[in-house]
Amino acid sequence: MANEGQSTDIAAIIRNLKARRADLDASIASLERAYGVTVSDEGLAVPVVFNGGDSTPTELPRGAFLGKSLPAAVKLYLSAIKKKQTIREIATALHDGGVESTSDNFENVITGCLNRMKSNGELLRFKDGWGLPEFYPESLRARLSQESTAKRKLPKKPTKKKTPQAGKSIRAATDAAKKPVAVPTPEQKPTLDHRIEEFVRSHNSEWFNAADVLLALPDVEPKSLPMVLGRLAKKHLWIKGPDGKYRDTE
Repeated sequence: MANEGQSTDIAAIIRNLKARRADLDASIASLERAYGVTVSDEGLAVPVVFNGGDSTPTELPRGAFLGKSLPAAVKLYLSAIKKKQTIREIATALHDGGVESTSDNFENVITGCLNRMKSNGELLRFKDGWGLPEFYPESLRARLSQESTAKRKLPKKPTKKKTPQAGKSIRAATDAAKKPVAVPTPEQKPTLDHRIEEFVRSHNSEWFNAADVLLALPDVEPKSLPMVLGRLAKKHLWIKGPDGKYRDTE
C-alpha cells in the first residue's frame, strides 16, 4: 500500500512538471517571435529566420518599443504583426507603444525612416503598405527591386525651348533643378545631399526646416545642416517661406 501511495505522488509531481514545462516553452516561443531572436545552446542570441509559414500575429509585451531606435521599433512591430502596414498604421502603433517624438507630424518622421530602410534593403514597399523582406519569397523581392530601379531610371519628358534669351536661362535653371539625383550603388554609402533630397521628396511638397530634417536624420551634424539646406534650396529652386521653412517646387 505504501508503494502505491508513493507512485501516485510521483505521478502527480511529473504531471505538474510537464505542465510547467509546456507553459515555459510557450512563453519562450512567444518572446522569440516578438523580438526576432532565439538563444542557442551556447547561450548566444541568434536571429530567427522567418519563412512566412506562421502568419499568426504576435502580441508584443507592454513597453516593447521603449528605448529602441525607430528602425528597430519598425522591424519589431512588422515582425509581430506579420502583414503589410501603411505609414499611418505603423506611426499609430509605434506612438501608442511608447515611441516619443517632438515632431508635429509623426507620420513624416516615419516616412523618412521607412524610405531609408527600403534603400538599405531592410523593407519592401508595396502599393498598399510596407513589409519585412523575410516574409516574402525571393522571386517577389527581386521583382519589387527591379520595379523600383526601373521607376528611378524613367526618361525625362522632352521640354520645349523658349526663343527669348531670358526664357532660355530660366529653362536651364529649371532643368538643372529637376535633374534626377544620382542614386548610390549598393557599395556606396548615400551622401548627405542624397539623404536630404530623399527626405524632401518624401514630404510631398510640405514645408520643412532644419529641425524636421534632424528628426528624420538624427546622425547629421546640426551645425552644418543649415548651410547644406541653403545650398540645396538654391540648387533645386526650393521655395523659402518668411518663417525660414523650405518647400519643394514639384
